[in-house]
Amino acid sequence: MIAALIITIITIILLITSVLFYPTIKIGKIHLGTYWIVSLLGAVALLIAGSTNFYSIYEAFTSETEVNPLKI
Repeated sequence: MIAALIITIITIILLITSVLFYPTIKIGKIHLGTYWIVSLLGAVALLIAGSTNFYSIYEAFTSETEVNPLKI
C-alpha cells in the first residue's frame, strides 16, 4: 500500500512538471504529448510493484471518460 502511494505521488509530481515544462517531446518528425507517457509509466510502475493488475490499467486507458489519458 505504501509503494502504491509513493508511486502515485511521484507520478502526479512528474505529470504536473511534464505538462508545465515539457508538454511535448519531439523525436525526429514525431511529436508526442507527455501527459499520456507519464501516466503510462506510472501505471507500469504500479504493475511492476504488484499494486494493480493489467486489466485495471487497460480499463483506465481505454474507458470512455473525460480523464482518459489517451483521449486528452
